[in-house]
Amino acid sequence: MNTIIHMPGFWAIIFILTATALIFLLFPLFRSGSRKGKTLFLSVFIPLWLIAVPLLYWQWGAALRLQDTVALSKISQRLESTTKAANVSKEKILETFTLLEKEIDFSALALAQLGSIYNQLGLYDKAIEVYAKAIILDNDPEYRTQWIYAYSLKNQGKLPSDVRMEAEKLVQLSAKKEVINLLAIDDYFQGRFEQAAKGWELLLATDEELADDRRIMMQNALTKARKQGNLQEPSQNEISFNVHVSLAPALASAVGPEDMVFVFIKASEGHQPPLAVVKKKAKELPFNVDLGDEQSMMGGQPLKPGLSVKVIAKISKSGNPLDTQGELRGISPALVIKSGLHSVELIIDERAA
Repeated sequence: MNTIIHMPGFWAIIFILTATALIFLLFPLFRSGSRKGKTLFLSVFIPLWLIAVPLLYWQWGAALRLQDTVALSKISQRLESTTKAANVSKEKILETFTLLEKEIDFSALALAQLGSIYNQLGLYDKAIEVYAKAIILDNDPEYRTQWIYAYSLKNQGKLPSDVRMEAEKLVQLSAKKEVINLLAIDDYFQGRFEQAAKGWELLLATDEELADDRRIMMQNALTKARKQGNLQEPSQNEISFNVHVSLAPALASAVGPEDMVFVFIKASEGHQPPLAVVKKKAKELPFNVDLGDEQSMMGGQPLKPGLSVKVIAKISKSGNPLDTQGELRGISPALVIKSGLHSVELIIDERAA
């Protein structure tokens, strides 16, 4: 088995080497009490360290990229030789690529590529297996997405409960559109037509990069979900916000699990009450919330096209939304309300003065 140490290991090794060097080099100097020696050592060591670490990091990254290139080349060569051979059985292909796995098991990128090939061949169990190996090497959201996709293919759209939980976590962390679609497909085949419709409505309203053919397929799926669930098509004048709220890691230590998170929409100008509010506990972060007229303040102004608003998330330890002392918050840029669905990404990343 080929092995390499990935980037997290790089920093661990740098720390160990630095600590070892300091112990061996500084200990004799401090015992001798030579101030001149200490000053000379620090004036030489620190600049060298600042130069050496970036160089080592660059070299390390280049080595990893080279190993990925070598592994991908092996897949390409094996795939080419397999396709050239006449009348090759699926069993023989499986045997060939299973042996190849052992040659490339140091590269998450290559394992993910092999998983894609397994998916194309209909070998979904093998795809799931190699994607899992890739995730162990590199917990990249893209590899996790492909792992979920392999399960969806294997089960004709349905996701096992544990895989669905992982998909929901991934959406909360990164709001990946591919995973939202896989969850909507699972909802449809599990008979949860309203949830499926909401997922596809969100993607159709917010994914500006959606290709035309994919948009048509998704619109057809949405139509079927509405028909199966006897759902009414939403009014063109309906206004809603889907807000993904997360907390900046640097502020995590300042937040308790029982602190309250208020997410609200308010006019960009003036000091009017919020137009719509939702509250959740901090332990639920990151999360998605929907805001619309159903979440409006009693007697408050409704959401209407043309109004300039900001979406705000704030954390209150007291549970009082009016308490501003030392609050943590995230604020969106001003945006003009239009009919339909608005998708907003909010990061709580600042402390009020």
